[in-house]
Amino acid sequence: IVVPMVNTRAEAEAVVRACRYYPAGNRSNAGARGEWGTFKDYRDYMDTVNNDLVIAPNLWAGLAKVRQGAGVAVVGDPAQCAAVLQRFIDIGCHSFCLSGYLHDEEAERFGKWIMPILRQRNPGRMLAA
Repeated sequence: IVVPMVNTRAEAEAVVRACRYYPAGNRSNAGARGEWGTFKDYRDYMDTVNNDLVIAPNLWAGLAKVRQGAGVAVVGDPAQCAAVLQRFIDIGCHSFCLSGYLHDEEAERFGKWIMPILRQRNPGRMLAA
């Protein structure tokens, strides 16, 4: 779900509530009809969605709708994109498989605008960079 123009904490909290089912939020549902696969019932499904839902700024999962393969894009200005990658670095990620459109142009933009930010924030940690 991409939610544009979220500028305040209150707006962000409203988005989160809209993404979660009752009692954690106010997301609507179609009722308990249907097959639930590995879930024992509809309540189990909704609780799992509420517990496993990841809401993160500057990540867009819509890429999978337009091409095959990994489908999460980091979006934003250079500082925002670097902050997203920094969160992954801080939890122990040390390698990323990045791509873009057009590939060579995105690689140049990444090297010019984002890598300097990451190098400054991670002295000695980015040996291959």
